[in-house]
Amino acid sequence: MLFKTDDELIAERYFRSSQDIGALFGISAGFTCLQFPDPRPFAMIVTALFFLWGYLSGDSYRRVAKAYLKQYPGPLGGIRFAFTKLPLVVLCLGFLSLIMMGALTAERISAWGRFLPPSPF
Repeated sequence: MLFKTDDELIAERYFRSSQDIGALFGISAGFTCLQFPDPRPFAMIVTALFFLWGYLSGDSYRRVAKAYLKQYPGPLGGIRFAFTKLPLVVLCLGFLSLIMMGALTAERISAWGRFLPPSPF
């Protein structure tokens, strides 16, 4: 991929690491939270750790963020930015939010199994 500036290169590296490491951590930790009797406080802790990791790993990105985000003006630009550059992060935060609200539980996920075809074995 060709970059116009060094700022774009820094931003893309940060987004790639957020997508890979961050979202993988968040989703796998979210599934782990579902194993507890009340997963909501654990999901809150995981979300806090997710944001802390994102902040601590984004030192070089914070220096170029203001200039980079000018490409996405306004509230709709922010939404477009989130869904085009960080879709797995949005999915991860949505998943953790559903757990924190109590809308997604292990029992509800297990109930979806009735929609699967019967096992051939």
